[in-house]
Amino acid sequence: MAEKNLFQWGPYQEAALESGLSLFGNLTTQVEKITRLQLEAGAEATREALTAAQALIEIKDPAELGNWQTTYWQPGLERVADTVRKQYDLLAESRSVVLDAIKEASAEATQQVQAGIDRLAEQAPEGFGPVFEAIRNGLAAQISALESVSLVSDQINGIAEANVVAL
Repeated sequence: MAEKNLFQWGPYQEAALESGLSLFGNLTTQVEKITRLQLEAGAEATREALTAAQALIEIKDPAELGNWQTTYWQPGLERVADTVRKQYDLLAESRSVVLDAIKEASAEATQQVQAGIDRLAEQAPEGFGPVFEAIRNGLAAQISALESVSLVSDQINGIAEANVVAL
């Protein structure tokens, strides 16, 4: 049986740590973007609400109310919709960052499992080749199924994005 020591697993642990730190950095950037967007949108909404309230107080007849709605109400709704679209885009970007990290980690884990199977197959007595081939085929089938699920998920997200844009 092959001897295992800390140095054999060191590169895998280092790669996992680097991936984790990279994911954490990317997610921190996404949180910063979302927070900045919300703060800017909140400040702008407050300024616009104060201006609209002042204009509403100064209304003296129905015609001015119509002008007020055209000047403040409709553009305000459009800005809210624009802010929601931007937030959705940032959340979709964040989702993409997480999915990419998961795909990368999954690929690394798959390579490690395949390398482990290959090492075991090399050390196994003669006659065990078909067993390891069946294990490899099962792993390949699982990988293919996960890729199919990933493609379906991407298609569903594409439909959801199209619906948000349409709104």
